[in-house]
Amino acid sequence: MPKFMQAVPFSGWTVKSLASARNELEKLVRTYINEALRATREVPSIRPTAMPGGAYTLPLGEQIYDQIQTPADFVARRVYRGWFKSLYAEESFDSYSGEYALARLLNTSPNIVWWHRLHSRKSGFIYYTAKDRYFPDFVALDTDGVHWIIEGKSERGRDDATVQAKRKAAEALVRRLVAEEAYAGQKWGYLIAYEKDTERADSWNDLKAFSNPVSNAL
Repeated sequence: MPKFMQAVPFSGWTVKSLASARNELEKLVRTYINEALRATREVPSIRPTAMPGGAYTLPLGEQIYDQIQTPADFVARRVYRGWFKSLYAEESFDSYSGEYALARLLNTSPNIVWWHRLHSRKSGFIYYTAKDRYFPDFVALDTDGVHWIIEGKSERGRDDATVQAKRKAAEALVRRLVAEEAYAGQKWGYLIAYEKDTERADSWNDLKAFSNPVSNAL
């Protein structure tokens, strides 16, 4: 602003001249921003996050419930017990078809060694734009030694631009992990489990066949 004002040859401001100066200054700032963005290349960093994130406590008055079998009995964020392949034996979910049913498939599939429900309060995240990030739903290890980042989604996500942007960012992350020292010797993959694919899958291998996942396993 001082440099701009020093270049102004007069001091007799009017409403019209102020409006003109404002427009010129706005164009100047906008041009500078666009040029700076064109000259900038974002390089995302990878920071390992340990799992699980430690013990957690239930809200006052909340209790743990037995697993349910139908969507009608499901209550979002209620804690259910009996997850013998989960890193926690008790877990909560935000949806039935997108998360609970997926957890049940992971829990009973012979091709899954363990799985872990990721909660935003203490889990890892992925940036899919310079300022927007998201928290995947699960991470799991299968019997082929591949760690999977798993996202449970509704059918609407197939044509949702934001969901596809998240997928693209996660797939790029998986490919980059091969060159990361902290992940040396590990194999990683990414999979979006849409509701109908989860519903018709009888096992983890079925879900992979339906979901077109990405993996850096050689």
